[in-house]
Amino acid sequence: MPSFGTVGNIIVYGVECLDLADALLTGITSPAGVTLTLQRQSGSTMIPAAEVVSWTEIGVTGRYYFSFTPLNSGRYILYTHLISALSNGAFREYTFEITTAGATFSATYANAFCAETDIERWIQTAIDATTKPNDSETAAFAESRAAILMALCAAWGYTVTSATVTAGSRLEDLLREANAIGAALDYTVAQQFRVAPNTSERAQTLQTLWDQYIKPKDGYLYVEVNANLSASLATDHILSGDTLAYNEGAAPTNAPIGIGMGSLF
Repeated sequence: MPSFGTVGNIIVYGVECLDLADALLTGITSPAGVTLTLQRQSGSTMIPAAEVVSWTEIGVTGRYYFSFTPLNSGRYILYTHLISALSNGAFREYTFEITTAGATFSATYANAFCAETDIERWIQTAIDATTKPNDSETAAFAESRAAILMALCAAWGYTVTSATVTAGSRLEDLLREANAIGAALDYTVAQQFRVAPNTSERAQTLQTLWDQYIKPKDGYLYVEVNANLSASLATDHILSGDTLAYNEGAAPTNAPIGIGMGSLF
């Protein structure tokens, strides 16, 4: 049966190498002792795959693992052939069915206000295909938090997306930081769900920071959107100059009252 994986997530698979007496054989390296040939599906045909396959022995045990990161969906087949003179010359094939990560929700940082490096800056650790959560899952956190931020801004009267936010603006900086904090919070919570007890002071601190950005009235984003960017009574009427306040310091002037004995009411 094939094994399964997703695009962009590393495949790691364990194997054993045996000598001529079928005992575990150590010291096999690639390509001197074993050949690794990776092919992938392209439409109705199989073609050589461009992905690099790594081969590593686990200590000095005769047990090994190979790994590669599929960049395309479809079927992958890895052929291994022991060519060491000390080996039993085994030839094997391993099949993997690769699907698109998040078939119904393919997250990307293009739909977020922050980058992966912004999230790493908050959690102070690198994110890649081997971390838990991995880079694809973290991108989903970033896009989900960006959707929340866009919904809030729209509700406050200012529609903005990652493609329309003005580069170099205060709002861009605030949205990037809020997005990174929110994604870092999701990353931390997901990471803590894997251990017991699943609590973290980092998660609590990130939650406090996130709340400070998104809360109404005095939240950082609310203040920027409502005080400086949104159309409101304040900006439409008082600040636009179309209504002048009475000048109490002006000198009195003579003017007819405009009402006489024949006026009707």
